[in-house]
Amino acid sequence: MDSRRQRAGHLLSTAALCLAYILFAHAHVAALASEGLRLSSTLLVVFESMMVILVFFRRPPFARDNSPSAVTVALAGSLLPLALRPTAGAEDVFLGQGVLIIGLLGQIGSSLSIRRSFGLIAANRGVQTNGFYRLVRHPFYLSYLLVQLGYVINNPSTINIAVFAVATAFQLARIWFEERLLMHDNSYRQYSRRVRWHLLPGIW
Repeated sequence: MDSRRQRAGHLLSTAALCLAYILFAHAHVAALASEGLRLSSTLLVVFESMMVILVFFRRPPFARDNSPSAVTVALAGSLLPLALRPTAGAEDVFLGQGVLIIGLLGQIGSSLSIRRSFGLIAANRGVQTNGFYRLVRHPFYLSYLLVQLGYVINNPSTINIAVFAVATAFQLARIWFEERLLMHDNSYRQYSRRVRWHLLPGIW
């Protein structure tokens, strides 16, 4: 019964992610068609497309936190950024573009390090310690925040700012749930002693 529920939850979460992504991509493609090419919109679509691809090709976990709170936090953190929308008449600025590009490069570097160990819900798919994971424990979430921040700088609106703020809160909660699960793994405890910083070197 539990495995059946897990499969059903997996299908529902994947379906919700796909629907949110389709609406997100449609809004951005429509904006690009009407207003012309904007790098911020294009890069965000590329970023989120890579996230969706990673979800589909993730490897099965050794352990996963299927508690309602962990699942809710994971889904909210994954789906909320797909509510970001281009702001009509806005123009890309250097600061926003720079932050966004740094975040995208961070995502590519993190992807090369983690490969198929990416997932939505807090899980242990093997402890990753190479590449960007030598700097912080959660470089993927750092790239999330940088890409979304750069996008909001270039597309300022009340809705986008609110989405970014709430999504960031959920991403921090995701880190907490992941750490709680991974700390049961001795190799992760050893890794956490070598790499002190969760997200921002020198800060947290």
